[in-house]
Amino acid sequence: MRLQSVAIVLTAILAGQPCVSRTAYADPSGELQARIGSIQNAMRNRKVARVEILSVPPRIETDIAITSAALEKQPEYRLIIRDISVLALREKLSKALDTVIVTPSSELGDYRWGVVFYDDQGKRIMGIFFAPDGRHGAIDSATALVDGQLYRWLTRTYADCFQ
Repeated sequence: MRLQSVAIVLTAILAGQPCVSRTAYADPSGELQARIGSIQNAMRNRKVARVEILSVPPRIETDIAITSAALEKQPEYRLIIRDISVLALREKLSKALDTVIVTPSSELGDYRWGVVFYDDQGKRIMGIFFAPDGRHGAIDSATALVDGQLYRWLTRTYADCFQ
């Protein structure tokens, strides 16, 4: 399968066509969706104590795509919600998170939005990251196509704050 992908890319390059892969891969073990399920359960059971909302606005141009690790390390904006368990915001975030469905993908994104979840000991649980189209994303560092309302909730709730 890997050699076939390389052959397709080489053929596209030789033909002068763009070679951006839009292939989604099956997730036979359901690992990525299971990870989403675990954070959904953690939110429901109040095991998530802190949430960080990360953003690099589109007006900021970069020479290379922003990885999930780079966004987490050096966002332009980092909003820290220190105790999500007691806020009405938890319910809204939980509802948006409950709609998330992920499919593994090989396409890397230029991630401009992220949500990182921490437990009550300050231990990082996981992060969900989005490219500006809201469809391409990453669960930690695993690239994925992301469906659901989480990206819409993020941008509607925080875009005005992060200009």
